[in-house]
Amino acid sequence: MAPYSPCTCPRETDNKPQILKNPKFVTVKRTKMKKTMLFLRGACLLLLLASCTSEDHLAPKEFSEKLKAENAFLLDVRTPEEFAEGHIEGAVNMDVQSADFNTQVSALDKNKAYYVYCRSGRRSASAQEIMKEAGFKQVYNLEGGILAWEKEGLPVTRAK
Repeated sequence: MAPYSPCTCPRETDNKPQILKNPKFVTVKRTKMKKTMLFLRGACLLLLLASCTSEDHLAPKEFSEKLKAENAFLLDVRTPEEFAEGHIEGAVNMDVQSADFNTQVSALDKNKAYYVYCRSGRRSASAQEIMKEAGFKQVYNLEGGILAWEKEGLPVTRAK
């Protein structure tokens, strides 16, 4: 009997990648991948648009009118220093960038309507998303933040 000899098959000894013999297969596979990626991008865009409806983002005058509702809760999500510089009367300050923001929010009544604002509207949009994920149904963001509020000539309480 001959001694054992390793296989000399080119597939096992050759480290070069194998070339597919059917170019149509490669084209079909790429086309399917492109369609799948396009579908996923579209789905993500729809989810993004659905989560940020224009009904949830209010212009300063509309925000001001809705604040008069009985179960309205005004939430300023800026830093305590920014809050001290000036805020909308009746606002409660909870810094969205603080480590315990989620804990503070979880203690709030989910049946109230929350009106959230920051300086320009970005942090409050983030806070709005956090609150919605926590199960709050009525969370409204001041479009343009307190800057837009002041630009409209609406009142701001300043520390004396």
